[in-house]
Amino acid sequence: MYFLCSKPGTQTKKNDYLEKSRKFRESLDLEIELASPTAILLSSEYLVNPNNIAPVKDFFDQDEVRILVYLRRHDTWWESLYNQTAKTVMSPRWGSGFDAFVRFRKNELPGYGNFRRLLERWSAVFGQRNLIVRPYEWHQNKPDIVVDLLHAIGADMGVDTVKIPLISAIRSVRRNESLPRHALRLIEIFQKAKIPQDIRARLIHHARSLPVTEPRQSILSPARRLQLIEENAADYEYIAREYLGRDDGRLFYDPLPDPNEPWEAPQRLAPQQIVEETVKALTDSRQDAKA
Repeated sequence: MYFLCSKPGTQTKKNDYLEKSRKFRESLDLEIELASPTAILLSSEYLVNPNNIAPVKDFFDQDEVRILVYLRRHDTWWESLYNQTAKTVMSPRWGSGFDAFVRFRKNELPGYGNFRRLLERWSAVFGQRNLIVRPYEWHQNKPDIVVDLLHAIGADMGVDTVKIPLISAIRSVRRNESLPRHALRLIEIFQKAKIPQDIRARLIHHARSLPVTEPRQSILSPARRLQLIEENAADYEYIAREYLGRDDGRLFYDPLPDPNEPWEAPQRLAPQQIVEETVKALTDSRQDAKA
């Protein structure tokens, strides 16, 4: 939230930022006073962007702050990011497909996706002792990510009894499910189309509800996944030793992709398929409106 307005180009914009920051701090302090918590947990995807961290430090100047960072292996991290962005960004400025998306992100935000640089930037401002680094990986987050997070921040007292209803409720909601590859391709086409927003919303809703008609596969080939991992292998080893104290230098434990595992490249959608799904989406939405 702070980063969205942390690059003022003029004194007026800087004053606007400071005023918004002040008001948000007052609102947060009021909520804290009413709830009387022993600790608060704030989360934002924007915190991984390579922007100035100083405003965050200033905002929490009177607080004791610790930074919890979950790192996901780059092959699954980039794919998940692409999947989520394709669903949410209208009129995307990158070209077609995964590689175009990665190139755009790296060009737009130099250093984006460099985990070692990310941790060093936050360490330089808040101190390495205030960083908690956790791999985001099922085998290392047992029984699940919610419990792992509570353990990481020291809020795990009674986690198996008092917090079970809350944890169960969180577990039951999947907010970012991966889509079948044909549905993802269809959404990408709809996002790029120059059409009214209400029609776009109907089309994307239809695409997201399409049944799975093919075996679930990564949109990335095993070779491409291995490439993404190898590009970051030295950083993984450094982070494991420096931030997790692992002498073996292993950050992630999941097996590496097998270059020989069965995989087929996503098929391009034929114009007829696109037209048919578009007509289905608009027809179904009209029928729902009549009902």
